[in-house]
Amino acid sequence: MADERQNDQEYDDLLADFHTAKAKKAARQPASPSGEKASAARPVHTDGDIPRRPDGTPYSIGELRQIQASRQAMRNRQHTPGPSHAGSSRPTPAADNLSPRQSGQDPHRIGEKARQSAAYEAAYRQQNPGQKKPVYRHRKPDKPNGALVLFALLIVVIAGISIGQMIRNRSEAQPETETADSRVETISGEETAETEETDPEDMVLWNTIQVSNDQIDEGALILVNYQYPYDNADTIAVQDVYSHKNSCYQVSNTSISLTQTTLDAMNAMTEAFYNETGSNDMIIVSGYRNVQSQRDIYNDRVASQGEELAALYVATPGYSEHHTGLAMDLSFYTDEGASVSIENYEHGSWIDANCADYGFVLRYPSDKVDITKIGYEFWHYRYVGLPHADIMTAKQLCLEEYVEYIKQYTTDTKLLWVQENGLLADVSSTALPGEGTLVYYVPMTEGETTDIRVPRGNIFQNTEISGNNADGFIVTVRIGS
Repeated sequence: MADERQNDQEYDDLLADFHTAKAKKAARQPASPSGEKASAARPVHTDGDIPRRPDGTPYSIGELRQIQASRQAMRNRQHTPGPSHAGSSRPTPAADNLSPRQSGQDPHRIGEKARQSAAYEAAYRQQNPGQKKPVYRHRKPDKPNGALVLFALLIVVIAGISIGQMIRNRSEAQPETETADSRVETISGEETAETEETDPEDMVLWNTIQVSNDQIDEGALILVNYQYPYDNADTIAVQDVYSHKNSCYQVSNTSISLTQTTLDAMNAMTEAFYNETGSNDMIIVSGYRNVQSQRDIYNDRVASQGEELAALYVATPGYSEHHTGLAMDLSFYTDEGASVSIENYEHGSWIDANCADYGFVLRYPSDKVDITKIGYEFWHYRYVGLPHADIMTAKQLCLEEYVEYIKQYTTDTKLLWVQENGLLADVSSTALPGEGTLVYYVPMTEGETTDIRVPRGNIFQNTEISGNNADGFIVTVRIGS
C-alpha cells in the first residue's frame, strides 16, 4: 500500500509540474484580445487536464518521468555556464545568450538532441540510482614539441659536420715522424729508439724502382775478399790522383788512381789534416790496381816470403780491394826524404781519429784478422761513404760484419736511422723521421732486376743504392731538401 501511495504522490507531482510548465508557456504568449493575461499560479489538475499523447491516451508515469527529466536537463543547461566560462568572472558574451533561432542554428535539431540526451540521462538514473553519469572526453593527440624537433635536427647537423671533418683530417694527415726525443738505449755501442705503432691510414708512401742485378758489384759498399771476387777490376772508371789532388798531400808516382768519389773524399780529408797540423807529409803509396798488377805483386811476395805469408798480406788476384779503386795505402814522407809509417808519425793518430768523418775506415784491423783473413794493415784505408764509416767505427765493425749487420733492416721490418747527433735508432718503416739518414737492405731477387722500395716525397729524394757484391743492395736515404 505504501508503494502505491508513493506512486500516486509522484504522479500528482509530475502532473503539477506539467501544468506549471504549461502555464508558464501560456504566460509568454501575447495578451488576449480582452487584455487578460494567463495566471501564473500553479493550477490544481483534474482528470480532464491529464496530459495525453497525440492519439488521446494519457501518458504513463514513466513517460511523464522522461518528459520531466528532459525539461530539467534543459533548465540545467540554461543556468549552468559553459566550460569556457567556468570559474571566470568575465560576463557571458551576448552571442551565448542568443536563442537558437537568433544564433542561426536549427531549433528543431537542437531540441531533438536535448530530448535524446535527457532521455538517456533519465534512463541511466533509473537503472543506476544514486550514481553520477560518467563523462567521457576524447583526448586530443599530442602535438610535436617544436623545440625538441629543432634540437634533434641541430644535433644531427653537428654530428654530420664532425664526421666529415674527421674523414678529411684523416685523408690529409701526414705520416708521423720519430724524433730524437724517443727513448734511446745503448747496448754494446748500439742505440735503439722505441717507436709506436702507426695507424694504417698514416703509412708512409713508397715508390718502387727496378735495379739491374748487374749492379750488384757497383757502389761504395761492395764487399771484396777471399769469398767475393771483383769482376770489374779491368773496366772500372778511375781518375789519376796526381792531376786532381790538392797541395796538402803527395803521391808516390803519377800512375796512382782512385775513383772520383774516393779522390774527392781524400782531398777533403787531407785539407782538414793540413789545416789542423800544418803538415803536408801524407802520401798515397798505392791505389787502384788491375788484375795483372795485383798478380805481379802477389807473385813477388810469394817469391820473397813464401805463399803462406804472401796470402796473409796480399790478396789473390781478382779478390783484392785495390781492384775497386776505393782503397789506398797511406804513409808519410817528410821534407828530409824520410818515409815514416802512420804508427810512427807524430800526427799519424789523426787519421784513425778523423777518417770516418770523410767516409774512410781502416779496412783490416788487428782484431778482425779471423774475419777478414788479411793480416793487420795499419796503412790500408777503404772508402765506404757516409754514414756507413761512422756506423762501422762506432760499432767497431769491419766491412764483412757491417754487410751482415745491415741485413736486419728492411722495408718490411725496420730501418736504421742515423740521427743528426750521430745516435743510431731503429724506426718503423711506417713512421719515418724528418731528418738524418736512413739505411736498409734489399735482397737481390732472381731474374734480371730487383724491385727496390724507396720512400716517396721531396725530403727523400737524395737516395743512393749500392750493391754489396754478394747477395743484395744497401739503400741510403739522406733526409732533407
